[in-house]
Amino acid sequence: MPENFSSGILVVWTDAVAEHEVEFNSWYNEQHLPERLAITGFHNARRYACEVSPKYLAYYETTTPNVMASDSYIERLANPTDWTRRVMPWFVATVRTVCNVVANFGNGIGGAVQTITFSIEQAEDALPAWLTDQALPEAASHLGCVRVQLWHNDPAITNLPSPERAMRTQPDSTVDWVIVIEAVAESALQEIIQPIENILRENHATNIRNQGPYQLLNYLRKE
Repeated sequence: MPENFSSGILVVWTDAVAEHEVEFNSWYNEQHLPERLAITGFHNARRYACEVSPKYLAYYETTTPNVMASDSYIERLANPTDWTRRVMPWFVATVRTVCNVVANFGNGIGGAVQTITFSIEQAEDALPAWLTDQALPEAASHLGCVRVQLWHNDPAITNLPSPERAMRTQPDSTVDWVIVIEAVAESALQEIIQPIENILRENHATNIRNQGPYQLLNYLRKE
């Protein structure tokens, strides 16, 4: 991966309480994303939506996963705004995970995104070479693909106490591994996903879940 590459990810999938969805989206775009980008170590923020559950996907690229354990981030979590306090109970079936970027193929931002989450029986520090040596580079070379990444949960940081998480009416879930595929259009995604799912099953991955396709709603980059 290139020098100065953002190796940390905070990823959130969620639905929202339907009667508050308009304000939920306003809060996310007008306050929450800019607020997070103001924290040292946050580089950019992306937000997506799709037609099926989980409806919303947001992720933030940071210098390293340790940004989500930094004093500035923890201070922000400990001092939520009044608007944040009102919105937090509207999160439904939220999945939130802090990750390391294990592999990255391609560059740019795709307007259509699919995520595949899964678990493997290997030791947590084992690199799934059967993905990074063949399946993901082949996916990235597909016509219409912009970028493919592999993320791995950092449970020590993911599981740190969070006052914001405590304000949600349902407990958050986490994932182990994430494949993120960015493409120019949904049609390209559909041709890329199946070979990846096949190789996951062939190598005895478990808890395989396909989310999306998502369409880009908002992208903010720290200037």
